[in-house]
Amino acid sequence: MQICKSGAIGILEQEAKGEAIICKDGGNRIRTEIRREITDQIIDFLAKANLN
Repeated sequence: MQICKSGAIGILEQEAKGEAIICKDGGNRIRTEIRREITDQIIDFLAKANLN
């Protein structure tokens, strides 16, 4: 998921109540940390699969 822009939570709540959850980070980690971990896992997988 992309990082939400400033004010996005308010706009989403006005448009569709409860949908602002897509702008919130889960657990104890911020979205950028989660994205970095997923990216690293994908790179590792592709390197092991030897896909070029």
